[in-house]
Amino acid sequence: MVCKESVFMVEFAPEASLLLDLLKTLLKEEDADRAVETALKPILQAVAWEYGEVWIWDHSLQSLVLTSVEHADKPALPEFARKSAGERFSMGEGLPGRVLQNKTIILEENVRVPGLNAALGIPVVVPDIVAYVMIFYLSPIQSADSKCVELVSIAVKQLEMAISCLQTRKALQKANLSFRRTLEVQNTINRLTALLLKDQSFDATLHDFLEIIIELPWLAFTRKGCLFLVDENTGHLVMRAHYGLDKAIVEACAIVPVGRCLCGKVLELGEIVFKSCIDDDHDTQYPGMKEHGHYCSPLKTGKGKIIGVLNFYVKHGHVSEPWEVQFIDIASNLLAQIIEKENAQEQKHLTERKLMHLQREESIGRLASGIAHDFNNLLAVILGYTEMTRDSLPEDLAGREDLSEVLIACQRARSLTRQLLLFSRNDVIEKVKLDLNEVAKNLIKMLGRLIGEQIKLEVITPDEPTYVTGDPGQMEQLILNLTINARDAMPMGGRIIIKIGKMVCDETTSDSTPDKTGGAFAYLTITDTGTGIPQEVLAKIFEPFFTTKPSGRGTGLGLATAKQIVDRHDGKIEVQTQLQAGTRFTIRFPLVEELEHISIPGNSLFVKKGTGQRILVLEDENILLELAIKILSKNGYSVSGASRPSEAIKYLSGKNGACPFDLVFSDLVMPEFSGIKLLDFIGNYFSGAKLLITTGYIIQEPELLDHLKKLKIPLLHKPYSVSELLQAAGQSLE
Repeated sequence: MVCKESVFMVEFAPEASLLLDLLKTLLKEEDADRAVETALKPILQAVAWEYGEVWIWDHSLQSLVLTSVEHADKPALPEFARKSAGERFSMGEGLPGRVLQNKTIILEENVRVPGLNAALGIPVVVPDIVAYVMIFYLSPIQSADSKCVELVSIAVKQLEMAISCLQTRKALQKANLSFRRTLEVQNTINRLTALLLKDQSFDATLHDFLEIIIELPWLAFTRKGCLFLVDENTGHLVMRAHYGLDKAIVEACAIVPVGRCLCGKVLELGEIVFKSCIDDDHDTQYPGMKEHGHYCSPLKTGKGKIIGVLNFYVKHGHVSEPWEVQFIDIASNLLAQIIEKENAQEQKHLTERKLMHLQREESIGRLASGIAHDFNNLLAVILGYTEMTRDSLPEDLAGREDLSEVLIACQRARSLTRQLLLFSRNDVIEKVKLDLNEVAKNLIKMLGRLIGEQIKLEVITPDEPTYVTGDPGQMEQLILNLTINARDAMPMGGRIIIKIGKMVCDETTSDSTPDKTGGAFAYLTITDTGTGIPQEVLAKIFEPFFTTKPSGRGTGLGLATAKQIVDRHDGKIEVQTQLQAGTRFTIRFPLVEELEHISIPGNSLFVKKGTGQRILVLEDENILLELAIKILSKNGYSVSGASRPSEAIKYLSGKNGACPFDLVFSDLVMPEFSGIKLLDFIGNYFSGAKLLITTGYIIQEPELLDHLKKLKIPLLHKPYSVSELLQAAGQSLE
């Protein structure tokens, strides 16, 4: 039995040889359109027909358009080809449209084309879609017999097979390329992830991350790039790492504001930006800059916050590929995770350091509070007996002045204990409305003694009062600490200027408060002509126990205490300094206007003596008990004492339940009862007496503080002077 293909090969041996050569040629083609154009001429030659066309479907025009023409050298055919080039056929329209619609060979006779008689339309189907339509025209002397049609059909089948092979080959190449890129991307991601395991600095990790990506051979980068991180304070981009960049571009792009140049626009838009060349968006330029393009990608946290920008350089005219964008996006997300992890670790370490600092402060605060209590008791004894002794001497006796100096030293010692208590955050603030001018003026004499004769002190205050709300003692402490700090900065002498005034700040100005709100403020400046503060020290001056003074010359609490006083009074403190020129501290407090009552610290206390009122003193420190009894007894009161609550009950014997005292003056911490229990004890047994409480400890229990306020029980802090005790007793009895 002889097969059909064998018979064909015998009958059309020359044509078959031509088609075999055609098939070999088609199989070498890399482009389907080019393969169809290549096949048109050999097919015409094989069947000796006059004219042939190739039509392809244009999706944008939704019609068939002519892509290729071959014809014999006859006068009318070029004109026909020109007209055909302008034709468009929709689905089912004309011979090409019908072939496209029916997916079958169509022979059309008696065509109205000069010199041509019939037309044969053949679809090129790959695999199930008509990819091309081929039209062949015959002259009147030619015929479309079955053998010619069969020859053309075989040629088209070869063409379809060649195109199918080409598509399969390209699909395999694409799949192979995609697989290879997937492996390369995965290997790169593994290398980048491994950076987290390296024992190196964060900056080294960022640099290595950048280098690994830029040096990848399968990316079209030009071995240049940089990494920016967002500055949380300014919101600008700050270059943190770079690779292969010239010094000029590193300097020009060290800081990039939002919206400036490509990276700034990425920070603003939050999307990857690609540029194939330098255009109007490229704001930053420098002499000698070569043509180039960019990939700029945002670094986003899991919550979408932009924390940085990756910037890669590409060759001028480079065409962006989707897979490139996908890889850069993956790398950016990975880098963002690395940065987030580093930030989290840094925040953890910062929190741990803060916690350790707070624990240290708490421990030292407890120690300071305990020391202050014991010290206050000793001071109370020294202060009381010294004051009583001085007041018992004649006015013209020289010893009175010496004892006054002892009292001044006691006041300074009491001030030191207040600093310790303030540092421990346990001191009680008693804010009143006061004139800051008077606070400073009342300290002039004391400050003059403290700073010495070689330093000139000048206090400048306005004519009108400068009213603020604050604790008088702490305001004095603030001025005292800053003045002493200024004194210590001028060992060879100099000048200190204390100036007080008023100012109005707008929230848009740099002089507004830290939360950017404006308003009226009282300001206090303390300026010296000393040595100034070095920049490396400036950031630490408000840290507790930090001092640059020699051992034994400073506690490191002066400026730390000043800062805490300012913070507690809703103020703001700033420092301006210049080496060998001096330092200025500027403090601002909210200004209070039109005050009816002003508390002026430093005024002498009016002491009203007793007229035989009966007072019970409860104090577990015998030396303080004896002192209080002496002070009160010498000033017109009838005084009894007890060192324990149980001892006080003996004074009730035979009184038939009536309270024998007008006032109970009691320490808040006693051996048997303390706090609320002590107050309840006094209230139950001495209900007819008024109550005055004293303590050298700090009241930290909110319930106890509320109880004292509710019952309106006055509180006298140790160490107290003779006049302070007498004034407190007199006011309590009113």
